Amino acid sequence: MLRKLINLIKATMENSEIKIKIANSTTKSFKVTSDLRQKDALFPILFDLVLEKVVKDMNISDGITLGLSKIDFPANVDDIAIIGDNIEIVKIHCKKLMDAANKFGLRINDKKRNI
Repeated sequence: MLRKLINLIKATMENSEIKIKIANSTTKSFKVTSDLRQKDALFPILFDLVLEKVVKDMNISDGITLGLSKIDFPANVDDIAIIGDNIEIVKIHCKKLMDAANKFGLRINDKKRNI
């Protein structure tokens, strides 16, 4: 199943051509040369898959318990909350997150990072 999903995504992303229609005029076909962007339909799905792997690789069991569920790192698309008992633990988790994310080519935006 996973292999089929990967092949489907590759087929969607590789060798894609598009046309743009404005009013009654349509451009000639041209090849898409950009990578996946945040506004692409596949972005949230693929990002969540990678983020799940990143968090698992961090191997951290801290977090909060809500009802019967334990939440280590609450996340929404590309926003993630790092929770710890004190600032030092949060800093350690931040470092682990950055290291794990770098393995997958993800980078933490310093301008958006707040502690």
